[in-house]
Amino acid sequence: MSKISREPLADPLAQIELDFHAQVLGAQALGDGTSLKSLLIEREKTLGIGPEGSLAGQIELAMAHARTMIESPVCPIVAVLGMLNAGKSSLVATFLSTSKGTSAGRVLIGSANTEGTHRFVLWLPESWRSNSVIWGFLSKRLTEVFGCEPEELAESPEQAAEQYNDLSMRQVLDASGRLVTRGALEVPLVASDPQLDRLGIALMDCPDVQTGLMSGWHSESDPSRTTRLDELSMAASQARFVVLERSALVCSAYIVVLPANAMHDQTVSRLLKMLEAKMPHVQRILAVNRVPRKYDSLEISHEMRTLYGFSNPSRIYMAYHFEGPQRREKLQCVPGEISDRNDAHLPAFYRIDRDPVPQPPAPVDDAAWMLRLGEQLQGNALLSDAIDSSLTNLKIAMVRGLQTARDWIAESNGRLAAVHRIIAQACLDFSLDPEASASQPKIRLQASRQVVEQIAESLERTAPWWAKPGRWMQRLAQASKDSVGYATSWMKMPTWMIDRGNTVGQWARTRLQRGEGGKVVTADVLVDALAKSDRAGILGLDQRGIQRERIREACQQAIERFQAESSTQLDPEQVDRLTAKLWERMPMGKRILSGVAPAGILFAPLLAVIMIPLDFGGSSVLVFASLKELLFASAAGFGLMLATGDGMPQLAESESAWQQLSDLVAVVTDQLGLVRKSVSDPTEVTLGPTVRKLAPSTIGANRQPTVCIQGIPSSERSSQVPAWESLSIGLDRLQQTYQQTSRSPAARSGQGEVD
Repeated sequence: MSKISREPLADPLAQIELDFHAQVLGAQALGDGTSLKSLLIEREKTLGIGPEGSLAGQIELAMAHARTMIESPVCPIVAVLGMLNAGKSSLVATFLSTSKGTSAGRVLIGSANTEGTHRFVLWLPESWRSNSVIWGFLSKRLTEVFGCEPEELAESPEQAAEQYNDLSMRQVLDASGRLVTRGALEVPLVASDPQLDRLGIALMDCPDVQTGLMSGWHSESDPSRTTRLDELSMAASQARFVVLERSALVCSAYIVVLPANAMHDQTVSRLLKMLEAKMPHVQRILAVNRVPRKYDSLEISHEMRTLYGFSNPSRIYMAYHFEGPQRREKLQCVPGEISDRNDAHLPAFYRIDRDPVPQPPAPVDDAAWMLRLGEQLQGNALLSDAIDSSLTNLKIAMVRGLQTARDWIAESNGRLAAVHRIIAQACLDFSLDPEASASQPKIRLQASRQVVEQIAESLERTAPWWAKPGRWMQRLAQASKDSVGYATSWMKMPTWMIDRGNTVGQWARTRLQRGEGGKVVTADVLVDALAKSDRAGILGLDQRGIQRERIREACQQAIERFQAESSTQLDPEQVDRLTAKLWERMPMGKRILSGVAPAGILFAPLLAVIMIPLDFGGSSVLVFASLKELLFASAAGFGLMLATGDGMPQLAESESAWQQLSDLVAVVTDQLGLVRKSVSDPTEVTLGPTVRKLAPSTIGANRQPTVCIQGIPSSERSSQVPAWESLSIGLDRLQQTYQQTSRSPAARSGQGEVD
């Protein structure tokens, strides 16, 4: 395909790249503006998926590869790969110049370990090296794929042999120009040969995916580790296979070479499946070497089709074993390029997958020899196959990405719903009244500053004439509005009276801290409650670290917001009736000094509540306690027998407590960066046999812009994203455009501008 015919592919591909990276906004939004790429990365971070398994990374690579293929000049590379001692380098040598001292002598050939190919060696047509466009493209592409710049193959056969067989580590420049340590396997060698100009293709001589005993190879992760030889061989083989997978993207066709005695080896199937996955539409050519002379071509052809027909090989070749005194008895007429090499014995491959199959010693048609392969493979067609493969792989990766993203949306929505339940359950646990029965559980009030102020004002409002203490009571009420420190500013009173008031206040504070008569909740306690309710570990609170500290800070901010913004109060008439009854039941013997002491006693627990934060460094806390727990217990502790509820007015604290619970859940949700549940779909909590829906919060929503919890969206996401449908349509349009351009007259004739 010419460059001209490939230009229509650029715009659709650019739009696909934009849709993958861009945030989804407006009517097509997920709800939080997440792009497909960032959604996949979020999933991978949450699930602990590394770079090797990153689907987002695979899509990025697929897009980059498709773009590279579309922009590529016509410079097809045919990879020669396969089994140990199969004759790969010998096959490559048959295509190179035959004159003395030229390229063929620089190819390392032999069966000994010191004669093996342990590097990727790219042989280019001589003219490609002088073409700045082609050479610039190839050198950049090799650097991208292998991770470092290529190395020149030495002109000296001796030095070239050392490079072919090299296993050492070295310092090289990576694709970004940094100095890194790489094994020789990952540093490709580059050479050129004029004979390849006639063929119009480049050949990449690849190391075998198996390996013998290689004393120079060692583990990069732990060079000093003592390793069994079989383990060493397996590790080296796997390392080679990984690099081979990367290098497959550079090539436009593959020749898989295997010895006849390894025709049934599973490694061949593994290689073919890998090549099909990496480049599904490029030609995969099979070459069976060292066939014993007792087998004829039909037998080998039938066996290879039976074994590997699943991979749809485009061609199948074979070469007879030629060692021994009668090495060419079955091939009496071979091409001159092979017969003229008196100093080297090279395999003579001929094609056996087309009828009629050649039957040596009968003559083999000249077009059947593998040496004519370069004349039969058209560069435009090979590039077209590579483009087709890259677009197919891009579509496969993107479809997987879209499905994975939709699955993750469903999973993350489920995690979000679970977090809403966790928050509600943790806050509910604090509110439970420990005195209530298990069959009829109740929740108790949170002694917020609003509630403390309301009680203080009611006590002052309902106090009889003999109990009026003066303006110090008003200042105590005012303290609940102002700073915690202001609460310690007492009016001048007799020393003994202050001491007794402080004694009651301290006694009340001590009881609260012990969990008697109420429960004090700090940010750390709230975090522990969240962790307890989070059985699936969604919040990541199992271990102390950055995540736990981030959530602790959010909890502290939520408590401070609740104390500052909560407006929930009790029914004022009911509070007044209760406080009036308290004054009425004050024993006559305690009505001294115009009621100053009794008033101080009743106010002491309120003072204790607003003084509690001082015990935690001034940080706001939550105090859960009913009015009777606050007032009656403290009074009883100082000798005022008011603790019995007989004859006392009943307070409807429950509804106020439920509203406080709803407000607390709302501000914790805000501070964690989550959107509150909607009025139409409120959070539900279970209390005993009943299920109750939380009320809308009286505190205005003020969500933090950043979600504190990894893998949790701020609000529920929709799985129907119109922008993603556009992405799927764009992929289909890209392939349709490719099919149209690849069938154009210029593409079929191989004409057009060649870069």
